[in-house]
Amino acid sequence: MDGPNQALKDEWDQLLKKETWDIVDRKEALDKNANIIGSTWVYKRKRFPDGSIRKLKARMCARGDQQINVDFFDTYAPVVSWSTVQTLLTISCVLGLETKQVDNTLAFCQAKLDNPIYIDFPQGYQQSGKVLRRKKSLYGLTVAPKFFFETLTEALGKRGFVASTTDPCMFVHKDMICLVYVDDY
Repeated sequence: MDGPNQALKDEWDQLLKKETWDIVDRKEALDKNANIIGSTWVYKRKRFPDGSIRKLKARMCARGDQQINVDFFDTYAPVVSWSTVQTLLTISCVLGLETKQVDNTLAFCQAKLDNPIYIDFPQGYQQSGKVLRRKKSLYGLTVAPKFFFETLTEALGKRGFVASTTDPCMFVHKDMICLVYVDDY
């Protein structure tokens, strides 16, 4: 099993590959009177059912607690209703339908931001006089779940899925139903 340093490198490489930021001079952010928020690493041990460690995971997170001038009434994190999950699993069992689970890696980092957010480099990756100008969302930002859900809703809509009026996290398309659950990590 790889160690924590490999987990950091894997996360960093994935964020680079997804082009989630531009590296800019700190002066750019200061000239725009932008609030430069910190970032941090969050670590987690993923385990097998027997409790043994399957892998170590690192996640770069924004220090959302340092965000200012944010409309906190316009943030939300939709989660499918448990009764919707139970109902659809019951129907699947009774009718013998196929079910699949999909895990979207770095889900929040898929969503584009409506305005750039300036973030300090995380520990171990600092560059003197530079900051990250985020182009895409990041875990820890107060608006991350909202932007992810809007991005996902738009993508599903382009593929013909329609959101349910009774549960906004259930999307229906011809012979398929998609439930959305964001576990945030």
